[in-house]
Amino acid sequence: MIPGCLVLVLIFIIWLRYELKKNSHNEDSFWETEAKANQTRKKSLDSLYYITIPTDSLPFFYDFDKKLDKIQEKILELSSKKIVNLSGITNTQLKLEYGTANLDTLSEYDENFTELTRTLYEWAVCLRDLDKLDAAITVLEYGITTCHIDTYNHYMLLGKLYVANGQHNKLPELINSANSLNCLMRDSIIRDLTMLSDYTV
Repeated sequence: MIPGCLVLVLIFIIWLRYELKKNSHNEDSFWETEAKANQTRKKSLDSLYYITIPTDSLPFFYDFDKKLDKIQEKILELSSKKIVNLSGITNTQLKLEYGTANLDTLSEYDENFTELTRTLYEWAVCLRDLDKLDAAITVLEYGITTCHIDTYNHYMLLGKLYVANGQHNKLPELINSANSLNCLMRDSIIRDLTMLSDYTV
């Protein structure tokens, strides 16, 4: 009769061999995909969703506040650049889709998106601090609906501004938007927006 401890050791060895084999297969698959991606020829980038900044409809205020002026200058500077949201897409996937030669260009577009995300948030905060809540809401709504920004800060600031501005009826729509997100903070965003909504009832 085989002792119980020996049975457990055998089960562990079998499991370990299985995991090592599986990980080895996954690693081989990764390098095969990477090799294929590195050989992909340059393709057109016309199919990308390029973000445009509607400088004629966003709430610009000139000679009103020095900090606000600097933020708005940055927005205007970004409006002349190509901006693409590539969040959640790996370099390997980008090379497979658009070719290795386009990787630097795509990285630049994505960096512009990161800069836009940060600047839009700073803009909204500055407008809020200047008691221009409607303008701050417009900036954040543009970021979420048009640019598909999925950061926790954007969603929560917009939710709080809805409450502060007496627009509680917009919270369910914002929560619904958060439900469609595919990011690590999705559940936290939904939870905290729901708590904010429940608190205002």
